[in-house]
Amino acid sequence: MVERHVKVVGLGAVSCLGNDWPSTWTGLLKGQTKASSAREYFPDFDLSTRVAAVPGLDRQLERDALGAAGRLGQMAMLEATGGHEHGFHIYGGTNHSESDILIELQAGVRAGRHRAMAGPLWDALHRDPTPNLISGPGLPRTWVQSACASGQNSLVFAAADLEEAAKQLRAAVVAMDALSRIGVIGFVRAGAVSQTECKPFHRDRDGLLIGEGAACLMLDNDASPKDSRVSLLACAMTCDAGHPTHPDESGIHLERCIRSAISKAGLRPDEVGAAVLHGTGTQANDGVEAAVVERIWPGSSIPCTSVKARLGHTMGAAGLFNCLVAVEALRSGLLPSTLNDRNAATLELDLVLAVPRAIDRSKAVLATCSGFGGNNVAALFGYRG
Repeated sequence: MVERHVKVVGLGAVSCLGNDWPSTWTGLLKGQTKASSAREYFPDFDLSTRVAAVPGLDRQLERDALGAAGRLGQMAMLEATGGHEHGFHIYGGTNHSESDILIELQAGVRAGRHRAMAGPLWDALHRDPTPNLISGPGLPRTWVQSACASGQNSLVFAAADLEEAAKQLRAAVVAMDALSRIGVIGFVRAGAVSQTECKPFHRDRDGLLIGEGAACLMLDNDASPKDSRVSLLACAMTCDAGHPTHPDESGIHLERCIRSAISKAGLRPDEVGAAVLHGTGTQANDGVEAAVVERIWPGSSIPCTSVKARLGHTMGAAGLFNCLVAVEALRSGLLPSTLNDRNAATLELDLVLAVPRAIDRSKAVLATCSGFGGNNVAALFGYRG
């Protein structure tokens, strides 16, 4: 069978920094952060929590129409695919999707409207949202829900299919999540939300910034050596299986995941030139991830970043956003900064601060992601003929 090299042929995104990938990337390079009170989006809830929201997003839930999460995914996928509606397989991921439908159902029951609305809303809650993301007939679809690792888990499945295929295939890997009352309240009650500002890998970090958005990678397993676009070199996933929400304190499963991806790519750790880390800004995640990086790259020998102080934690889309950043870092030679303070007191990492960092484009770039339930995913991107 012909060896297949999976190429990244399209990127798409919607975030608090812009309604497409170029504007999002520009905002990341400028170190922009856009956050506001959750009360602006949920006036019926007493939530003072800061969130990173997509301006102007239609948040209505209607029968036979996309909700906010679906609209985000549709926008990102149309950008990545160039508006094409045929000839590819969709791999989708989300954490909570349109979970606020449950609140709408409850409100309908209280108001005595449950008979009229329960059927349509339950249909919407159980329906796979991907058929509505793009209208092409007969598109194969694979849907993954594995907490905040959903998007990168979808990438793993797409990569496996593309690498093993006997013919040329194309795949759109898309992940999306919109702000949700249920999601926001859940993280607030878990004590995971920052009371000040999100500061990934800072010694005084106190939590995450809840965000929303969608990211999409268009992949092609064209094996032509003349194709000079960025390749998806390898993916790997593991599961701590130790706690519903906290990562394993030893980090051994995350470390095994990253080392597995490096090995699958046929590389050594010193052939990886940069890392886009999960970096949520929580005490547990950042401490474990920093310790793992130090074990694999002793002496802080690899530049690292996190984009969650900029975009917020976009839940199921977070891992794919990291992948988009990894691909664009290879294209541009620049790794966005994590924090705007060049003198920030950080953990023992070579963390990119204040301004973007030039990286060695001949080396691979790592993107990691973790999720509740102990899900860990690592993906490596680089140039390969």
